[in-house]
Amino acid sequence: MLSRAGPYGADGMISGHRIAITQARGHAGARALLKRCQETTRDTTKGGFRVLQRHLSDVIYRALAADHHAHNDGTWTSRK
Repeated sequence: MLSRAGPYGADGMISGHRIAITQARGHAGARALLKRCQETTRDTTKGGFRVLQRHLSDVIYRALAADHHAHNDGTWTSRK
């Protein structure tokens, strides 16, 4: 069963900024999100990265959930 908590390895990547830093460096959408966050909330760079990390974790979760649904005919299964 897919859990929002996710595997600890993926959680470590998100909390460690690895994906966020890579996206901020090379993805125009991530740079725009950081700029928009800084302009609207006057947040620090660290706060902007927290917003970006949350956005990326949501994107990753939706992709995993869509993949799970595609391979299981749209039904959730639980393992016991």
